[in-house]
Amino acid sequence: MLQYLPVKDEILCHIQNLTQDAVLKTLAGVIKQGWSESKLYLPPDVQDYCSFKKELTLQKGVIFQQRSKESHTPVIWEYRHARDTRG
Repeated sequence: MLQYLPVKDEILCHIQNLTQDAVLKTLAGVIKQGWSESKLYLPPDVQDYCSFKKELTLQKGVIFQQRSKESHTPVIWEYRHARDTRG
């Protein structure tokens, strides 16, 4: 999936570094290990992602959300934007 992104290697490296955020590291771990049957068993920081867990994939340290068959968006940008705009 990463090979299809129209970004330079430096940008991809930057995205991978941003994924080192504690919440995104936890989310990546949940995606890698598999989701629990109930969101109550998930860490509180990632429970909100449970509603679209089937859309999330982890590729070389970058979390993607598949919105359609053609579109994959790095979750890092949406997470950062939401966190930064909350104040």
